[in-house]
Parts: sequence; structure tokens; C-alpha cells
Amino acid sequence: TILAVIGVPVIASLAWYYEITPLGITLDPLDTTHVQLPRARRAVAPLLVIGVSFMAGVTGLAWWRSIDLREAAEVASALPLHHAIAVLPFADLTPNQGGTYVGDGLTGEISTRLARIPGLRVVPPESAFQFRGRSFDPRKIGQTLGVQLVLQGNVRREGGRLWVNTQLFQVSDGSRLWAESYDRDWRDVVEVQREISSSVANALGIATSTVDKSRSVQRDVGNLLAYDHYLAGVSALRSSGDLSQLDLAIKRFKQALDVDPDFVRALAGLCEAGAARYERTLAAEDVAHAEAYCREALKLDASLLETELALGGLYLVSGRHEQGEAVYRGLVARYPKNADAYIGLGQALGAEGRATDAEFNFRRALEVEPEYPGGYRALGGFLFESGRPAEAAMAYRKVIQLKPQSASAYSNLGAAL
Repeated sequence: TILAVIGVPVIASLAWYYEITPLGITLDPLDTTHVQLPRARRAVAPLLVIGVSFMAGVTGLAWWRSIDLREAAEVASALPLHHAIAVLPFADLTPNQGGTYVGDGLTGEISTRLARIPGLRVVPPESAFQFRGRSFDPRKIGQTLGVQLVLQGNVRREGGRLWVNTQLFQVSDGSRLWAESYDRDWRDVVEVQREISSSVANALGIATSTVDKSRSVQRDVGNLLAYDHYLAGVSALRSSGDLSQLDLAIKRFKQALDVDPDFVRALAGLCEAGAARYERTLAAEDVAHAEAYCREALKLDASLLETELALGGLYLVSGRHEQGEAVYRGLVARYPKNADAYIGLGQALGAEGRATDAEFNFRRALEVEPEYPGGYRALGGFLFESGRPAEAAMAYRKVIQLKPQSASAYSNLGAAL
């Protein structure tokens, strides 16, 4: 287009000074007498003008559009990107307590709060807790868990005082994005958790107004003894997942409710622990208790995402696929960027024999979470059960790429091959 525009004055000059004749191209005579050609010449100039004008218009439109795209890109770059974060178990430096429930409990609570931040995926605690006591290398941990951020710290409680040190690391280069220390009264423990969540959001450029803040801090810690029992329950729930630890978690959550019957987080803990226990026992009384706790917790606080996910999973394991579908459809509508909601919906639809809809939701989970190993694992399981082992193998290879230390990923790949 640029060459055509430059050529216009050259062509115009040639047309002005030269004439096409039967004898060839000659200088245009100054008089008005012209050689008559045997046939009329075609008017090339109008076509040339139209063509050049069209090309110039296209170029101008493309340039104008590029300005709009650049502005859109600048706006998009100013918005918070979708991140994945792992909250490693906080080292518990509390002396003579006979356990690590303060550190584990705070880790679980901070994970829950961070999961409420829009655009932030939190690795399930059971995955992050495998790094307890290991040497800390944010780059290796991030590669193993498929995350871009790692939050780690330590906690110490002595009497009525609480000390927390925490740091946020960028996995790509191991750099530290943010660090803070807190020296507070123990009764301010929930406020400390809220401040850590808000600080992580600020470090990622997410407005703190979008962070789900506790509706009633005083309600959460109305009784510090109940909160102690609750943290011990969270620690047991996030530890190994065997029946003894699940039973201990249920016991401590119930003790918290004995002290404070309105402690909704303890009810939510009973829901998660009960659902996990039923998956291992398939006992009728376990599913009844777990469902009752889930419903009671959601009745008191409908924003408990983990509780609703646990309830949906409970319905699937117990064979109530349509009820599970209803739960997950509600989650997808309210949390369109939550991969676990799409995975649950895909599992429910698959159990109902709706393979096409199920696959759509599994792949939708990967669209919203392209680096989520759980999404590829779920898709691989669906493809394997659908008689498509070659495609399943591709999904399992992606799990291994994102989570190279996953034994089950290699096992699944071997089965598919």
C-alpha cells in the first residue's frame, strides 16, 4: 500500500508528459492536435485512484483498529491475572504444645480465605502439606504443584500472644514478592488471617474490596477455647486423610460446637470430614451425618465454597447424581472460574450417561485452569472410562508434566497405555 501511494505522483507525471500512440509512447505535444487511435483507450486513472483509495482505507482502518487493540491490551494488563498459589504448612514453633495444630490450623484457614479471592486458585491443602518439613525451594515446589506463587511462614503461640511470619514467593525466579511479621494477641488470630489474605491480594494487584472479608470476626472467635478445638480439627483434617485422623478431626470439631454451638466453621469442618469419611467407609450413618452437617453449615453461611463442594462430592459418591448435578450447576453459575465446580459437574453428567455434556465440562475446567493437574486427571479418567485410552494417555502425560512427583499419574498413564 505504501509503494502504491508513493507511485501515484510518479504515474500522474508520466501520464501528463507522455502519450500512448500507434508509434509507441511519445512526449505529449504542446498543441491540441492528437493522433487518433484505432480504438478508444481504457481509462486506467479512475481504476487506479479507486484501487489506491481502497488500499489506503484498509490500511487506515487496520491502523485505527491496532490502536483499539493496544488500548484493550493495556487495560487487560492492568487487570489481575489468574494465578495459582500453594500455601505450605506453616512451621509451628509453639513450645511444649505436643503437636502442630496451631500452624496447621492457620494454614488451612488462610488457604480457605485465599480461595475466596477472585482470580486466585489455591492448591488443595492435601497437596501442599506433602512438603511439610522439606527443604524450601519455591521453584521446585511450584513446578511440582503447577502454581505460580508459594506462600510459606511460621507461627508461634505463647499464652495469650501470637507471632506469625509469612512470605510470598514468585515461582518463575524464586523472588520474594511480599513479607510481613505479626505480633498480636491470640484473640486477634482471625484478623491476622484476614490481613495476610488482603496483603497477598494487594501483592497481586487485586483490589482488597474484592476479597471476601469475615462477616463477623467476633462471631468466629467468640470463644477462644472453641477456636482452639477448631484449629486442632483442621490440623487433623489436613494431615493424612486416614480414618484415625478423620475421626480425630470430627471429635475436635464437635468439641468446638459443644463450647460454641453457633460456630459455623466447625460445622463446615464436620461436613468436609464426614464426606471424606464416607468415601472410605460407605456407611449409611456416615453419609446421613455428613449431609446434615453440610446443610446446617450452608444454612448459616451460604458462601462456604469448600462446604458446598464437599456436599456435591458426597452426593456423587452416594449415587445421587442428579442432586450432585444441581449443586455443581449452582457453583458454576456463581463461580465461573472455579475448575473444581466444572469437574464435579462433568463427573455428575458422566454418571448420568451424558457423555458429550460431561466432556464439555471437563474441557471447560481446563479452559479456566490451563495448568491445573486435577483437571487433566479428571479428563483422563473420563476418557479412559469412555474407551478412549490414547486420548486418556495424553491427558495423563500432561498431569506428569505439571506434577512430576505424582505416583498416581504414572499409574494412570500405565493403565491407559
